[in-house]
Amino acid sequence: MYPGRDELHKYFFSVAEDLGILPHCRLNKLCRSLVWDSQRLLWVCAFEDNLSGENIVHEEPVVVSAIGTLDRPSIPSIGGASEFEASALHSAKGDKSVQMKDKNIVVLGNGASATQFILELVKAVGPKGTVVQLVKSAHWWTMRAGLSIINGLDKC
Repeated sequence: MYPGRDELHKYFFSVAEDLGILPHCRLNKLCRSLVWDSQRLLWVCAFEDNLSGENIVHEEPVVVSAIGTLDRPSIPSIGGASEFEASALHSAKGDKSVQMKDKNIVVLGNGASATQFILELVKAVGPKGTVVQLVKSAHWWTMRAGLSIINGLDKC
């Protein structure tokens, strides 16, 4: 009923291709500066390519920033975290190589991202694994279709 990350990614790219805007998008780039040139009526945009490290400059009449505010992990300072020997992941920077099956997983926080991936984690760990969510304060939530089949969800 609800699309996952991969399905959304595919959909957004197909829409961008269908509308012909994909060639105008700058993906996997870190914007280092954005300066308005009032003489030429253009934005001078300096980027660093996240994959190659190359510095790139584009001059454009229009700039649309569509990155959002949660593109980089905000990791709190937690005592003892440096001694943690297992994998530590953040929803903003996933690592598909980490195997979840039969693992015991703790999720810190209950923002929108956690709400979206908790169900997938429960499925991924299987019956021998566990998923525990630690939160500072409860949020209001409504039951998503299919959640009632998961044992223990009623204790949330």
